[in-house]
Amino acid sequence: GAFRMGDVGVLPHMRGKGFGDLLVRLCLFKALTHSAALICLETPAETEAFFAKYGFVATGEKDGLIAMEIRGEDVQLSHCGGHCESCSHPSPECAPKALR
Repeated sequence: GAFRMGDVGVLPHMRGKGFGDLLVRLCLFKALTHSAALICLETPAETEAFFAKYGFVATGEKDGLIAMEIRGEDVQLSHCGGHCESCSHPSPECAPKALR
């Protein structure tokens, strides 16, 4: 039931366009469709905050990388935490940037 995300990245000249967000959400969605109980990854320290915004929590360090994980039941794939239907102020932020 554990899945590992590895070697996911966006070329420097394509960053800031939402592709990283889309890649992470697609990987999380795929893991959940296979009933992932746990999703793990290792990332450089400078990208730890990027993954933390999806709910990944640092669990240690390995070979100079930060080990992170999230339980499948804690994954939220929408930007608003899954409350778009009841949101009184829907916005484009509810859709991943790469799809706007």
